[in-house]
Amino acid sequence: MSEYDASYSPGHIADQKNSLAIRVKECMGDKSVSAFARDCGGMNESTLRYILSGSFPRTDHLAAIASAAGVTIDWLATGKGIKYTRDLRHAEERLRGSP
Repeated sequence: MSEYDASYSPGHIADQKNSLAIRVKECMGDKSVSAFARDCGGMNESTLRYILSGSFPRTDHLAAIASAAGVTIDWLATGKGIKYTRDLRHAEERLRGSP
C-alpha cells in the first residue's frame, strides 16, 4: 500500500462515512429513527442515530439495516452492486436458468 493511496486518506474515509449515512437515510424513507430502529430487529435508537451521524456500524448492525430495508449489504456498505435483494434473487435465478 502506497502512502499516496487515496482510499486510505482521511478525506476518503470521511466521504465513505457521509455516503453510508446518506444510504441509511435513503433506506429509512419517511420512517422515524425509532420506527426504523425497531424494524432493524430492535436496534437501539441511539445506535442508529450514531450511524446516521457518520459513524461506521458494526457488521451485525449493517446486516440488520440491510435486511429491514430489503437492500444488499454490498450496496449499503459501498453504494455499489445490486441494490435490492429482490433484484439479486432474480439475477441468481437467471444464472441458474430459471425464467
